[in-house]
Amino acid sequence: MATVAAVCGTITFRERFDQIRTVEQRKDDLIEELVREVERLDRELLRATSDSERELESSRMWHSKFTSIKDDAHKKQAEMERNPFILVLLDGDGMIFEDKFLQKAEEGGKEAGSILSYSLREFIQREMPYLSHDIRIVVRVYANTKGLARACALARIVDSPSSVEQFAKGFTQSQPLFDFVDTGEGKERADYKIKELFQLHLNDCHCRQIYLGASHDNGYARPLETLLNDDRSAANKVTLIEGPPFAAELAQLTPKLKVINFPDLFRQEKVPTTLKTSPLPSYAATAATFVPASASPAAARTARSASPHSTTTTTNSSRAAIPANTVILLNSKGQRIDPPLKADQREVQFLKPKKLCNNFHLLGDCSNYMCSYNHDMKLGEKQFLALRYIARLAPCSAGLSCDDFDCISGHRCLNVPCTFQQCRFSNDMHHVDMAVSKRLSMDDYYT
Repeated sequence: MATVAAVCGTITFRERFDQIRTVEQRKDDLIEELVREVERLDRELLRATSDSERELESSRMWHSKFTSIKDDAHKKQAEMERNPFILVLLDGDGMIFEDKFLQKAEEGGKEAGSILSYSLREFIQREMPYLSHDIRIVVRVYANTKGLARACALARIVDSPSSVEQFAKGFTQSQPLFDFVDTGEGKERADYKIKELFQLHLNDCHCRQIYLGASHDNGYARPLETLLNDDRSAANKVTLIEGPPFAAELAQLTPKLKVINFPDLFRQEKVPTTLKTSPLPSYAATAATFVPASASPAAARTARSASPHSTTTTTNSSRAAIPANTVILLNSKGQRIDPPLKADQREVQFLKPKKLCNNFHLLGDCSNYMCSYNHDMKLGEKQFLALRYIARLAPCSAGLSCDDFDCISGHRCLNVPCTFQQCRFSNDMHHVDMAVSKRLSMDDYYT
């Protein structure tokens, strides 16, 4: 029997229900899918938010670090810009100031310092306008002051070695950052100081320029050549000052470096190390003209112009301009030898209680303004020789290795045989080999 739906040609309720249930199922599936998608998006949003917060926090942290680093960089830059200076290194053993300054002693030193300061500032403003006009100038002159003074006196550039020593004092006083430093006796002591300071300040950010005055010495060519090969930019920080003509090896480097010259300030030639005048008369001379070390220049000229047969018997004024020994004698062991002195023992005994100033009477100069010893007595030739003998009775503190041309102390015990249980001379200063093996002249020792 046919159903109503079949008869009527319509779908049944069941079919309609199934259709609706299918649609509902699809709707539920869609909703489920939408829910899952929303949940997924929520999770991604959460992760993205978390990542964003971390990124933001990281950004804040790095921004803070960047700001801190930037501030530190500004502070460092400010510190680097603070207290800029230029450094002038002068090897005073060969880079010697003009005679006119040395002859003025302390005042000449002050004048030379002022002129050097002015000349450098003028050069800086002209050639390096990027540097401040009031930049500090530090000058270090290193020299064997005693040797330099002796050489200048030998060359008759100055009347007395003390003029050079006073010049150094005046130069140091001329400017707050100017120093004339005595390196003491010995070769290359100034070189060592200057080379070390050069390397120290080459990479110093506060040091804007280094002026090196040592044109006479090839020893400075090696560090400069190394600098040119290794760091050309650092080489731009170096300027050479020319005094005497550049030594051969230095001359080869001058095309690659800046060069400046102050012809009115520094000597353009080396100081000769040989006497320009006749040597002293020998101690055995029977007739000589002597002048007191304290005599005025006029009196000295008058005495020196006297007849060669004059019997004037006072200390020779040329002692103020020459060393006590023009040659140092050495034995085969390299020990210093004091040549025998044929002093009159009566004169020796006569002079001992007089308390004479050895430096003044034998070297022609006493720099101790508080010296209590006698400077007034006029010595004859025999007394001069006797005083040298007396001076040798005191042992030299440097012993047998002494290389001081001005040394007037003893280097061996004069008592043969020595009977003193507590002799002032050390054991090795007894029975010294007196056979001369080598003669050390000032030309060998001082450059």
